[in-house]
Amino acid sequence: MPASTHAATDPGGLIFSDAWITAPPGHDHRDGWNLRLSQLEAKAQPEQWDDPNEPTGTLPVLSSYVRYTYARAKEEGKFVTGADDRGTEIGAFNTGLFTPRFEPILALFEANRNPGQQPWVFKDWVTLSDWRLRPLHVDALQPATYFNDPAELVYDPTRELVANLDHILVDREERWPPELPEDEVQRRIMLDGAIREVGKRVRMNWRLAVPQFYWPSGSRNGRIQLLLPLRLGADRPAHLALVVDRREDVYVGYTILTLSMAYKNARLVTRPESDWLSVAPTALSDATETDDHAAAKWRRVTAGDRCPICGEPTKCAISADNHTAVCCRVSEGGVPRAIPAGATVWIHRLR
Repeated sequence: MPASTHAATDPGGLIFSDAWITAPPGHDHRDGWNLRLSQLEAKAQPEQWDDPNEPTGTLPVLSSYVRYTYARAKEEGKFVTGADDRGTEIGAFNTGLFTPRFEPILALFEANRNPGQQPWVFKDWVTLSDWRLRPLHVDALQPATYFNDPAELVYDPTRELVANLDHILVDREERWPPELPEDEVQRRIMLDGAIREVGKRVRMNWRLAVPQFYWPSGSRNGRIQLLLPLRLGADRPAHLALVVDRREDVYVGYTILTLSMAYKNARLVTRPESDWLSVAPTALSDATETDDHAAAKWRRVTAGDRCPICGEPTKCAISADNHTAVCCRVSEGGVPRAIPAGATVWIHRLR
C-alpha cells in the first residue's frame, strides 16, 4: 500500500508511511492491508473487530487498533530491529494480541530493497517462537502502554462533572443522532439533562466510564480520557459518548463521539467490557432496563459460547435467559432489525 495514500501527520497513517503492506502470495497487492488484517483476525483470540454499532462486514476496529498500536510502539521505542545471518535488517513490534493459546502475536517486517520506497516491507504475523525473530532481543518486544497511573482509568466520583455545551452543540453537529430535536433550545435541554443524568449514574457505578487514548491530529502526544454514555431515550443504553478530561478537581466534558468512534478509541487501551459501548443497540432494544443491568440481560458470543444461529464466535448476542439470539449473519427464521449505516441484524427466538 503506497505511503502517499495516508497523511504522515496522522499517527494512524504512520505504518503506511514506514512500510509496504504486501498481500499474501497469489493475491492483488492493492488488497494487502485488508487481507493481512483477515490473517491477524484468524490468528488471534476471537473478538469483535467489526464495528459493533454500525457493522460493515469488514474489520475497521482491527485496522484502527493495529495502525495506532504501531505508532505508539514506535513512539515508545518498542519497534525492535536487528540483522539476520544474511545481513538483512528485520524489525518487529508486539501487537498486544494473543493466539487462543495466549502466545503474543508480533508483526514482522524486513528492510525494503527498493530504493525510494518505504523503509520496511511487512512479512507476517508471528509468535515469539518463530525462527525469523532470532536476530532480535525478544525481551524488548513488549506491548505498547498508554498510561502510567492506573487511577487514570477509573472515574473519581468525588469530582464534579461539567460540560462545554456550546462546543458540543455548535461544533459537533455531524455527530448528533436523529433523536435530538431540531429546536435549539430543546436540544440544549435534552443534552444538558443527559449529561446531568450520566453524572449521577457514574457516581453510583464507576464501571460505566470507559478509558480511551486520545491522539490529537498531527501530534505525537496523547493522553487518557474517559467516555461516558449519553442516553437520549429509553430505547438503548447510549446514543452518544461524552468525552471527559480530568482537570484539577473536576471532569470536563468537552465533546461527543458517535459510539462507533468511541469503540475504536477505547479498544486501543483495552477490550471494552461495558455493554453500553460494545453491544449493538438493537441487541438490547427488547430489554426493559438498558443501563447498569444490560450485562445481566445480554451476553456477547465467544469461542466457548457461540451464536446458536450461525455458529460464529463474534458479533452476535444471546439473551441471559437463552430465549433470544441476535444474529448478524443468518436471516432465515429471524425478524430483521435495521441498525445504523443501513446494516441489518436478525432477532431469533430460541426454543
